[in-house]
Amino acid sequence: MKAWQLERLGGELRFNSVRTPEPRPGSALVRIEASALMSYLKAYVEGKLPVYNPPPGPFTIGTNGVGVVEAVGRDVWHLKPGQRVVLSSHFVAAESTLAALHSLHRGGRLVLMGSMTTDLPIPYTTVMLNSWEIIGQFMYPAGAYRRLLDLLRGGLLDIRAIRPRVYPLSDLPEAMEAAATAGNLECIVMQP
Repeated sequence: MKAWQLERLGGELRFNSVRTPEPRPGSALVRIEASALMSYLKAYVEGKLPVYNPPPGPFTIGTNGVGVVEAVGRDVWHLKPGQRVVLSSHFVAAESTLAALHSLHRGGRLVLMGSMTTDLPIPYTTVMLNSWEIIGQFMYPAGAYRRLLDLLRGGLLDIRAIRPRVYPLSDLPEAMEAAATAGNLECIVMQP
């Protein structure tokens, strides 16, 4: 498969052929059909958001997406191959939040936004020894995202004002530039 890989924050970004990963226990492999780019992706790739501590060596950057489950790992019971799924930072699990927390440098800040409904076990001493700051902001009621989807499905929400700009996966650098300068009603989307 093809994937954009970043050598390191601020390093070289390459469009590589990579092996398709096997799903780990408790995870799923999703074939992405479309991915919306966040406005800050270019700054992240350029290393201008220093609070993040990415994995060592080249890594695949990513964001929100829509796709189809290709395979599931052991202990996954709520997803099955062929199922369409949405990957969104608005759906937060304790595991991914803990991973984000542990990616911070000493003195880093984690801002939790959205409607998290899972417990977040954080050892107090780990937070204190790393001088981490955790800020929580409840953006909207827990069921708002699902209600928004219901309005869309029912044809009760007119989204024609939103202008999607679609780029092929191979044009990521151009799409990141577009996302960084997009207006309020523009949505930059990547498709394989």
